[in-house]
Amino acid sequence: MAPGDKNAGRDEAAYRLNLGESQAEALRKQGVRSGEKRGKSYEPSSLRLPNPHEEDQMEKAATADSRG
Repeated sequence: MAPGDKNAGRDEAAYRLNLGESQAEALRKQGVRSGEKRGKSYEPSSLRLPNPHEEDQMEKAATADSRG
C-alpha cells in the first residue's frame, strides 16, 4: 500500500478480517439497518462536532499525566 492511499484502511481491514467485498458490504448494510432501528444516522451531516467546553476537556485529557 502506498502512503496516502485512500483505500489503505479499507484494504488493511479486509486483510485482517479476511472478508470478501460481498461479505463486507453485507455487514455494512446490516450495521446501517441496526443504526436506523435505533434512530442513528451515519450520513456526514449527522456528525456532531464537539463544543468548546468538550474540546477543552479532550485537550486536558490528552495531556494529563496517567501516572497520577
